[in-house]
Amino acid sequence: MKKEIILSTVSAIICICAANLQVNASNTKACGPGLVARFSFDECAGSFSDDPVSKASAALTPTAKWATGTFGGALATGEKFSGADISLPPCLDGADAVTYFVRMRRNGNGNGKHPCVISTSGWGDGGILFYAQNDSLSVRLRAGKKGPEASWPVFRKIPEGKWCSVAFVFNRPDVTIYADGRKVASGKWNHPFRTGGQTRLGGWYSDSFNGFIDDFRAWKGALDADTIAELAGDSQYAEIEGYQDDGTGGIRKTEILDQIGRTEAVFEDSFAVLTFDSSGRISYLRERASGRELVSNVVPFVRATLPDGRKA
Repeated sequence: MKKEIILSTVSAIICICAANLQVNASNTKACGPGLVARFSFDECAGSFSDDPVSKASAALTPTAKWATGTFGGALATGEKFSGADISLPPCLDGADAVTYFVRMRRNGNGNGKHPCVISTSGWGDGGILFYAQNDSLSVRLRAGKKGPEASWPVFRKIPEGKWCSVAFVFNRPDVTIYADGRKVASGKWNHPFRTGGQTRLGGWYSDSFNGFIDDFRAWKGALDADTIAELAGDSQYAEIEGYQDDGTGGIRKTEILDQIGRTEAVFEDSFAVLTFDSSGRISYLRERASGRELVSNVVPFVRATLPDGRKA
C-alpha cells in the first residue's frame, strides 16, 4: 500500500510539472507592443519566481535568497554567484523600442568588481547592463561582437538602505534614463536593441549586487515620462528609518528567507528521507546511514529545455 501511495504522489507531481511546461511553452516569439514580462518575486519560497505575463519563470541561483516586507517579496542577492536568471520574450531582440524598469535597494558593497543589477549572458555579442561599479550605476549597451558600446549614468552614488528605481527607455535612436522617476540622462543609439541572451537580475557571473531586486518589467515599446514617474512613485516602497510602514501606523522589519518553502510531503525508507516543499520541489534528500544531505539547494522535480531555448 505504501509503495502505491508513493507512486501515485510522484505521478501527480509529474502531471503538475507537465501542465506547467505546457503553459510556459505558450511564450512564443511573436508578441505585440506593450508589457511582455513582469517579475514581482512575491513567492518568498522555493527557487523560482513566475511571470504571469510571459508565463516564464525566473530561476534563483543556489546562493540567492528572498526578502519580505510591506513591499511584498523581493530577490535578495549579495553572496557570490547569487541572482535570478530569466529568458525574456525573443520579440525584444532586434526591437526598435524597448523599456526596462526595475526597483533596487542597496544594502552595502557588492561581491566582486562588477556587481550588476541587470546583466546579460551574451554581452560579447551585444546586450544591456545595469552596471554597478564602486558606488555608481550606469546603463550600458552593446550592439554586437564588434561593438559599438555606449554608456549613460544613473547614480553617481547609489542610495543605500532605501528603495530606488531605474528605467531605461529606448525609442530608436533615442535613449532616456530615469532614476526614481526623474530623467537623469539621454543620448542616441541608432542600433536595434539586443537582449544579449539570458538575463540575470542581481549579478553578473560570479559578481553580485548586495541588496534587493524587485518589480522588474519589460515592454516592447517606449513608455513616456509621466508613466515612468507614476511607476516610480509606488507608495508601498516608502520607508521609515529602514523599516516599512504597514499602513496602520506600525512598522515591520524586512526579513531574509532561504529558498526552502513549507514542507508538503515526506517519503522515507531505511536508506533515505525525501522531502518536497509546497511548490513540488525537492528540498531535502538525506542519506540515513551517513546523515549526508544529497541536494545542495532546492531543486525542481522536473527540468526541461523548450524548443526556443528557454528553460522550465
